[in-house]
Amino acid sequence: MVWVLYVGPDRLFKRLEAAGSRHALERASLSVVVLASGEVLMAALLIARVAASTFESLRLAREKAEVERRAQAQKTEIIKRLSGGVSHVINNLMTVVLGNAQLLRSSTPPTSPDVESIDAISKAAQDASRLAGRLGLASGNKQRADDPRPLSDVVLSRKDAVIRIVGMKRDVVWDVPTSEGKALVAPADAEVIVSELVSNAGEATYHAGKITIRVRDQFIPEGTPHCPTQGLHTILEIADTGRGISRDDLPRVVEPFFSHRPFHEGRGLGLSVVQGIVSRYRGSLLIETVPGTGAVVKVFLPVDAPSEAV
Repeated sequence: MVWVLYVGPDRLFKRLEAAGSRHALERASLSVVVLASGEVLMAALLIARVAASTFESLRLAREKAEVERRAQAQKTEIIKRLSGGVSHVINNLMTVVLGNAQLLRSSTPPTSPDVESIDAISKAAQDASRLAGRLGLASGNKQRADDPRPLSDVVLSRKDAVIRIVGMKRDVVWDVPTSEGKALVAPADAEVIVSELVSNAGEATYHAGKITIRVRDQFIPEGTPHCPTQGLHTILEIADTGRGISRDDLPRVVEPFFSHRPFHEGRGLGLSVVQGIVSRYRGSLLIETVPGTGAVVKVFLPVDAPSEAV
């Protein structure tokens, strides 16, 4: 027996139309998927290119920073050697000048009009000798030996001297706990460091402002950029609310006779002297500043500094 299914023309056309629509929809969906896949691929390629460009820029920046750091280190080393040589020459010359001035002074009657001139020569020679000594410190040479003491003890002993340096109009805040500051430092070295940094802070704040002197101990991990040695360190911080240091001047502030102050305010050896002393203790110097809001100078001294440094 044969069964014959009869489908009318209208129903047949509707079924064909539905089948065609389904095929068209499938083709459209496939096109959308292909297009979306292409856009995702292009986005991925763009992101990869941007990432590669960023990594390359960072690599170049690191290389440039390393080149600049090495150049600055070489420059600093040359300046230190030059300072040491100049210090030695000046000291030898002034020894001759002072010796002859003293002989001349002893053979000159006290009532002679030449006494004042001889004393002026002696004073100028003594000033030059002190300058030679500071140049020696800037070059990292050891000037004199003292029994080492904890840094906090020496800093606290300089309270009266600090007031004399900065004057009464500035607000000096002391944060120097006796339980901190374990690094052993020759008192003469610590006194020079404090005096130089406080003097700079005082000049930056003019006749007003705030100066904070802080001593603390902190463990410095390996790989810290601003501190070449790891382990327990004593950190001396001297902060001021002065004018700060410009970004262009910051890399040069440890050079002898360089100053970011106007010419009529003088040129000094302050930070170069501090840098020279700190280097003998295997320490480091870090300066943080925002122009117009002040600066913070941090001295890092390892607690286990070698005995020959002091």
